Amino acid sequence: MRLLDFKKHDISSLILVGVCLFLLGYYFKSTDQLYFYRVTRGIISFSFLIFILCIHKGRSSSLISYYLLLCGIIGLFGMWFEQANFRILIIVLSAISIIVLAVYLSPKIKKTPLSRRFLIQAGLLVVLNAFLLYQFIEMILVDEEMNGVFSAMILYALLVVFISLLVLVYNKIKSSRASMVFTMSWFALVVSEILRAAGYYEVGFNEVLVHSGQILFIASNALLVYYTIVNESEKPSIIKYI
Repeated sequence: MRLLDFKKHDISSLILVGVCLFLLGYYFKSTDQLYFYRVTRGIISFSFLIFILCIHKGRSSSLISYYLLLCGIIGLFGMWFEQANFRILIIVLSAISIIVLAVYLSPKIKKTPLSRRFLIQAGLLVVLNAFLLYQFIEMILVDEEMNGVFSAMILYALLVVFISLLVLVYNKIKSSRASMVFTMSWFALVVSEILRAAGYYEVGFNEVLVHSGQILFIASNALLVYYTIVNESEKPSIIKYI
């Protein structure tokens, strides 16, 4: 149930907050203040968490709020990402945030019959993506002393694949505007993480990758705010989506 109508000025406020947060991160990155730049990810999640709490007057879904809270804490810990122990901690907290989303989604899709064909295709998709993620992680982590980081990243990658499957199932079952927005939010986050990792490990076009990842991360958080007020029974419209 919608706790209040999401008017056009609310959407404008979301966009304005997103633009300001991107410009803040862009300033820190362009002035080589990398520690502060990493903290902006925490500021982004905390800002949109406050947005949700203000819109719903503290009565929004607690799991969505906990997810954004965890993302904010992860962003703040990003200052110490160069240290292996903190890197493992960040990855573990990221995994916990994914588990929170899985717990949130599970009641929405349980006891829903799925065709054997869909399950087989989904299983193959999970295996394929897990293998590709393994190859990517193995490529970027060449230091033999980073076995703990490697294991944590594999765990995190598998959870990402798993929750991606849950999100796709949720969208297939509900086929609503809310499920579409949630799906867009999740996959914007996934792509942003891939771009950020590629930029951090200097795969190429680092600046473009990093800033593109930041834009998608902001979009993911903003879409999650929008998701919390969308009527779940409303069908998606391509022509008039917002």
